[in-house]
Amino acid sequence: IVIKRNFEGVIYMKNKELFELTNPQKSIWYTEQFYAGTTVNNICVSGTLYGQVDENILKQAINNVVRQNDSFRIHVVLDNNVVKQYISDYKKFNIDVEYVNAESEVIQLEKTEAEYKFDIIDSDLFRFKIAISKGNFACIILTVNHLIADSWALGLVIQEIIKNYNSIKNNEIFNPDTFSYLDYINSEKEYINSKKFTNDKYFWSQTFSTIPEQATIPGSINGVKNISYKAKRLSFELDKDIVSKINNFCRENKISTFNFFMAIFSIYIGRVSNIDDFVIGTPILNRSNFKEKHTTGMFINTVPIRFENVNDGSFKNLASTVASKMMGILRHQKYSYNSILEDIRKEHSNIPNLYNILLSYQITNAQQTEGDVKYKTEWTFNGCCAEDMDIQIYDLNDTGSLNVAYDYKTSKYAE
Repeated sequence: IVIKRNFEGVIYMKNKELFELTNPQKSIWYTEQFYAGTTVNNICVSGTLYGQVDENILKQAINNVVRQNDSFRIHVVLDNNVVKQYISDYKKFNIDVEYVNAESEVIQLEKTEAEYKFDIIDSDLFRFKIAISKGNFACIILTVNHLIADSWALGLVIQEIIKNYNSIKNNEIFNPDTFSYLDYINSEKEYINSKKFTNDKYFWSQTFSTIPEQATIPGSINGVKNISYKAKRLSFELDKDIVSKINNFCRENKISTFNFFMAIFSIYIGRVSNIDDFVIGTPILNRSNFKEKHTTGMFINTVPIRFENVNDGSFKNLASTVASKMMGILRHQKYSYNSILEDIRKEHSNIPNLYNILLSYQITNAQQTEGDVKYKTEWTFNGCCAEDMDIQIYDLNDTGSLNVAYDYKTSKYAE
């Protein structure tokens, strides 16, 4: 990885214990260095509560969640040029409020927030904004840097805010299932010294004992030497009838919907790249138990899926092969992608990456009511793309349809 910018000096709170970054955080840190000064690592989520919403109670609920979840209070610093982190003390903070007349006015607010540029060193890596239409709705807009949270965590946060809001409003006691991100930091230390780490390392060394060619969807813009990080999103919706047929096919053939789509895209990408041995990246949850699934913070790991001979045999066989590959990968998912690359580069120093196409599949089945509050969750694209193209397949609010979004670098692809 080429580091374009280096931070100088050490700034951190005295008497605070410093911790190593976890492997998922390290991957984000390296991306942050490569795309310094951009919003490539921003995640923006909004939760819209319908009906009459008390502004002051909502602010209090948001503050409660930041106090209860220490991952929000992570500050990143450099200690003798080594990146570390500490947990800052909770301090009540003010939240900006915008008063609007319709939900359509919130879209531009979300876009502006998603493109907010954080100061990475020793600063808060989150920000909230509330948009309120009196008597109709209130929208919580939360933007974070990926160093402190992933998309699963932000889904938890929206639910926790609403639970806090209900408990304050109804004078009830709310004891959330929240855990410290420090527990995950400690568990990673144990993992690195475990037999499982050795087994995982061996699995990935065997998977990439030889190095495949890098797959690509050919660019429609020619002659560009420097590919920019700036990106656009094009999306469409697969209606419920098509999704129902896909689900029936998957049930009949005992494969997951994710494996179905991964098999389809592997055929396409293999053919347009004109290669038969390549890698597609995909993010995985990397949360193995109840405690981790109820901890806010950055856990997601991106894994490289290697495809070989995708055009041999039937589609059903390919989909079954993908399912088998994923079973093996999930057993060894804790070994970070960054560690895989480091191992490979000991033998192949000129390998920049194993893939430049990423496919993400997210079915969150998010709740739409909490107590007497009806709400919905939405995500806002940050305008950047680390890979040449990210393909996002998702259903955030359990609608039964599927959205397919293509995030593509505008320096390489035309609309």
